[in-house]
Amino acid sequence: MKRLVQTAAIALTLGMTTAQADFIGLYLGIDGWDMDSSGKFGSDNLSDQNFNLDNDTKASFFIALEHPLPLLPNIRVRGENLDTSGQESANFELEGTTFDGNVDIAFDITDANITLYYELFDNDVVSFDLGLTGKYLNGDITVTGDTVGGTATEKLDFTGVVPLLYGALEIGIPTTGLSIFGEISGLTYDDNTIMDYQAGAAYSFIDILPMDLSIRAGYREFSLELDDFDGVSTDWSFEGPFAGIQAHF
Repeated sequence: MKRLVQTAAIALTLGMTTAQADFIGLYLGIDGWDMDSSGKFGSDNLSDQNFNLDNDTKASFFIALEHPLPLLPNIRVRGENLDTSGQESANFELEGTTFDGNVDIAFDITDANITLYYELFDNDVVSFDLGLTGKYLNGDITVTGDTVGGTATEKLDFTGVVPLLYGALEIGIPTTGLSIFGEISGLTYDDNTIMDYQAGAAYSFIDILPMDLSIRAGYREFSLELDDFDGVSTDWSFEGPFAGIQAHF
């Protein structure tokens, strides 16, 4: 990022050269994400029905701390609540109950991420980070609707932590205050795939000591394909444009 100089350090645990900032930097940010959600879910075999729920704008908060200690990773924390709901006409089975007709669906996930990462490059033109993310998922899915015998409600709950690989790249356009960026956390194992990526552009409109302020916008997709994750299976995606602001101290 800006006002940082590159220093070389041998990361013994990684077996590579790691560039670190020469003083502590703090990043704070908030994004508004115009999220569209769709997919399918179940307690065992997934239904053939695809559900499209309401579009919602959600807030995502993040904070990152970067430091000059070469062997100690930097840390980034991000959190958000992805809740949405909708109504569909569907025929599917959930927890032994067959829904046939109008159903109300509520999908609610708390998504919290802690990322430990190293800066492999960090100058005014290129910033490149690699690390690991621990993604904590706490969610529930509630279905209420028509059945053969009347009206019924079923609910699925799941909680767990998934380790993901993390990478981030930012390329600045000299003398303009503009940059383009991309960020991804993801992993595929067994029949599970979790992928959370975003790409966009940023513009630094205040660049004076002791703070930089930037506006940013782009597109983000979070896909959640789980096979018996705490008793729940999903093939769901949340995606859409986002915009926000970032402060660097």
